[in-house]
Amino acid sequence: TLAVMHAFVRNQGDGWTHTLNYLKRYLDEAALLPPEGFATIDHATQHAVYLNQIRQLGVRTAELHRSLTPDDGPAAFKPEPTRAADIAAWRKRTRAEAKSALTALRRSIRSLPPPAATLARELLDMRASVLDRIGADIPALDSMRIRTHGDYHLGQVIIAQNDLYIIDFEGEPRRPMSERRTKDSPLRDVAGMLRSFDYAARAAFDDVSQVHADRASDLEQLILAWRDLTAATYLEAYRQTIAGCPCYPADPDAADALLRLFVLEKAFYEIQYELANRPAWVAIPLRGVLDTLSGVR
Repeated sequence: TLAVMHAFVRNQGDGWTHTLNYLKRYLDEAALLPPEGFATIDHATQHAVYLNQIRQLGVRTAELHRSLTPDDGPAAFKPEPTRAADIAAWRKRTRAEAKSALTALRRSIRSLPPPAATLARELLDMRASVLDRIGADIPALDSMRIRTHGDYHLGQVIIAQNDLYIIDFEGEPRRPMSERRTKDSPLRDVAGMLRSFDYAARAAFDDVSQVHADRASDLEQLILAWRDLTAATYLEAYRQTIAGCPCYPADPDAADALLRLFVLEKAFYEIQYELANRPAWVAIPLRGVLDTLSGVR
């Protein structure tokens, strides 16, 4: 392949920039409220317009996965059953990411900012139990493996009027092409989007809280409420639209367990990325791992 040509879509920007700008405006305005005003905020009403976009994103994500689960097609796109060996490979891959992340944290902990260092110590103290728990609750799956997006997050979505377009299907750049073509669970894409919501929430809060340090505690509660409501809205729309598709596990508990595994894998990867490129941001995936392990989401 020498080149790829795409149609041009007139748009209002990507989902990451749109979300970050939205959250910064929201937190800036909220910081002007009196302390008693925070308790009266109806989050569903406050974020109604944004949540409608997220609901559409859940629908579009499920439609993407449905389109990648054809009844018939070329071998490269033909769905394949999820085997016990596939589940074992996913567990092994997540454990490998966890071990690499924990090793990198131990090497770097002395140079981390105090909040991140505290989170890193908490995670390092849990090392043995963390590795034992990874994927331990995943039963046999009655679902199909398909071709997936492979590098799915808010930056891979562009907003056009009241709809969204999914872009950049080249997969995770650091992985070899053969691995990017490997059939996988669509829940890996869903996990990437959930981590993107968490990143957007934390990045916006870190930026605005520097200006409104005296309101940081109140603002953090608001941004976490936004994150959890956004994730729940996205998942609800996704599950409703993907229901009955062979690529999605019929057992809701099995689907949730697999999603947690992929969220953990993504967060452990993010820890390594941030340590190597943006150490000031490493607290974001550290909190993500600890939250997931504690069952916050």
